[in-house]
Amino acid sequence: MGEAVKLLFVMVIALSLFQGINPDVDELFQEAEIAYAKGDFQEAIKVYQQMIDAGAQNAEIYFNLGNAYYQLHDLGRALVNYRRAEQFIPRDEDLQLNIARVLAQRVDAPSNFVAIGDQIAHWESSWLSIAEMGLVVLMLWWITCGFLSAYLLLKRWREWTRWGAIISGVLFVFIGAVSSIRVVVDHTYPLAVVVNSRVSVLTGPDTQYMAIFELHTAGEVRIMEQRNGWIRVQLPDLQEGWIKADSVEVI
Repeated sequence: MGEAVKLLFVMVIALSLFQGINPDVDELFQEAEIAYAKGDFQEAIKVYQQMIDAGAQNAEIYFNLGNAYYQLHDLGRALVNYRRAEQFIPRDEDLQLNIARVLAQRVDAPSNFVAIGDQIAHWESSWLSIAEMGLVVLMLWWITCGFLSAYLLLKRWREWTRWGAIISGVLFVFIGAVSSIRVVVDHTYPLAVVVNSRVSVLTGPDTQYMAIFELHTAGEVRIMEQRNGWIRVQLPDLQEGWIKADSVEVI
């Protein structure tokens, strides 16, 4: 649990550093916007990717990059970038509409998460970004410490401050545990999106193994294991198999 909390706060700090667009890439951002407005989506994708490679990572860039891929009917890479934008702005209505549009057009039908850890991670990620999640946990920690300090120093208010410390402490433990589960699940078994038009899922990490089913572009999986250019993936309904690593992009 301690390592998970440490990882959580590292991610919060990292994300907060990349919330804004670096001034050095403002010109590139305008260039990408102009290319998109002209209908030159390939050029817009190229410039947006240059900004990301330069360290400018935020919701607007990923959202616009997803839109450019969508205009080229590349549902897989559109969904990848929409999901990346979702990590910053999970409650944005326009983003959720675009995600729903991609899910409605892909071949693989959406399925509900079966594993408890996946359900918790999916539920929390639909409400809070990682930065927001970290701030909530940190705020509850300081509130709990404040109540405990008041309990020790203000004897007249001990009854009130005791209940405040209990309630905020319980919330801190609960939300901290749920947040840790999300961080551990997403870090250990990262989410990925199929970007090839069609992928055969095999029983082992080699073309000699038997194909058991197919995935199509914009299908979503978790990466469970990597081996010699192959990855073992798990679907939300817990089906598993092996595919080539270059057939997906990690969110």
